[in-house]
Amino acid sequence: METSLGSEELQSWKIENKNPKRKRGHGAPCPYRSLAYASGFCFPHLSLALSRIEKNLIIVKMPEFVPPSVEYHCPGEEYPISRAVHLGRLARFYPACRQCMHRDDTGTLSDRQVSQLIETRSRAENPSWFSAEGATGVCPNELGIDAVQAITVAFGLREMRRIVARSVSEGPLASLAYASGYDVSVNPRSESAEPPLVVLGSDGRAMTAELVATAAESLRCAGCNLIDVGAVTSACMAWAIDHWQAAGGILIGNTDDRPQTVGLKFWSDGARPLSAGHGLDEIEAMCGVPAERPTRTFGSRQRFQAADLYLATLAEHYHALRPLRFVIGTMSLAVGNYVQKLIAGGACRASIAPLRWNDLIEQVRVQKAHFGLHVSNDGEIVRLADECGNEIPAERLLLLLGQVTTDALRTLTTLLGLLSRSDRPLSVVFQED
Repeated sequence: METSLGSEELQSWKIENKNPKRKRGHGAPCPYRSLAYASGFCFPHLSLALSRIEKNLIIVKMPEFVPPSVEYHCPGEEYPISRAVHLGRLARFYPACRQCMHRDDTGTLSDRQVSQLIETRSRAENPSWFSAEGATGVCPNELGIDAVQAITVAFGLREMRRIVARSVSEGPLASLAYASGYDVSVNPRSESAEPPLVVLGSDGRAMTAELVATAAESLRCAGCNLIDVGAVTSACMAWAIDHWQAAGGILIGNTDDRPQTVGLKFWSDGARPLSAGHGLDEIEAMCGVPAERPTRTFGSRQRFQAADLYLATLAEHYHALRPLRFVIGTMSLAVGNYVQKLIAGGACRASIAPLRWNDLIEQVRVQKAHFGLHVSNDGEIVRLADECGNEIPAERLLLLLGQVTTDALRTLTTLLGLLSRSDRPLSVVFQED
């Protein structure tokens, strides 16, 4: 039962308690006694009761005051956000918060949430897109439009600097440039230098279409003239670079069997691939450095069907072949289209599907094919299975081909010609040869 005290009763209670020596609980009525009993406390002094109540109160942690000068920016976003939005994204484990410079400002988040946030930071320990042979990542979480733009701009600026350096060192003003300390690595501007020609290709997947468009605009913005060859393999890409005598090339495709992975491969002049320690490190270093446009003009762009001329170099070997049946397992659309064009009008029949290695072996046995060939998504690496589904060792395949090749179509062409010249199955050919 609660007691409601009026102002007169409260005033009389204060007058009666002016004497600190007078003790309550010895016959004198206390107007707060019923309230103390109702609250579960029974003490002779109200001050002791109130102190006990205060100890049992829940202390609420108030947000810390942050000066308005602190500005929060999510990585990859252009506009700033408020601290409330920052804390809300931290609580929802926003992926960009793993690399945020304000990620330690956890505010009122619980200790459990803070510990979970610290655990998720390990997923962003290696933000680099580059590997030993190029750039790769999951699209769009790791390797999206912004990453492709930064990488292709760096590649275009690298080629522009090489062109300018060559024109300055070989031109009539070479001695003057050397005497004046002109450094083209710092200022690559040269309106008189011929723009570098860059070949751009893809693997033909729908998810790479937007990335190809971004790469094309970035290369042209860097002052490069562009040759778009469409969906190609790595071998066709190298052939197109050599055909056009281009300064370099970029292939946007898939380097492994993961369907959401996107990879970028780079070539320099002479169709020489770039790798770690041989040009790729320079592109990686330039990605994080803001660079101005090397020229005021936008690069040109033209399309070129490289596949038709490339396949023409192989078509002469597909005449008068035995009626062979084989299975091709690949996720590359270009490889499948190339094989169908080469065997069109002939006696050979191919079953092409995005099969993994174990599924390919099973299909070879089910379809009673003469052999099975598993091709990587860039058309460089192959694995061969005979008519029984047994894998042919890479050493034996190398001895049979007589040379190292990174072109799956040339490997297929050699195999078809070898089996057409003999009636023996593939397993016997490898055992005898």
